[in-house]
Amino acid sequence: MTTTPPDTPPTDPCPDPLTQVLTVDGLADLLGIRPATLRGHIAAGTDWVPAPAGRINGGHVWRRSDVDLDAITAARRTQGQRRPRPRDAAPSGPSSS
Repeated sequence: MTTTPPDTPPTDPCPDPLTQVLTVDGLADLLGIRPATLRGHIAAGTDWVPAPAGRINGGHVWRRSDVDLDAITAARRTQGQRRPRPRDAAPSGPSSS
């Protein structure tokens, strides 16, 4: 029987838990919306917003593995939400100059 010395690191390390957490800013960025918009949907109890895993320093956080972007996008479309607009795109419509 072979044993591993105690100072040998594991062969399959656990992923860093801090990289597996999404904040409001991170989730909003993935969804292509502003953090304030996401906070508004959280406060309103919108169905397509996944339940947060908890709170850190007063802010909602989600486990990256719990967030299904395809399901969120499908639910937003069925509720008549607009498609996310790229943040660097110019606003559409007549200009007020």
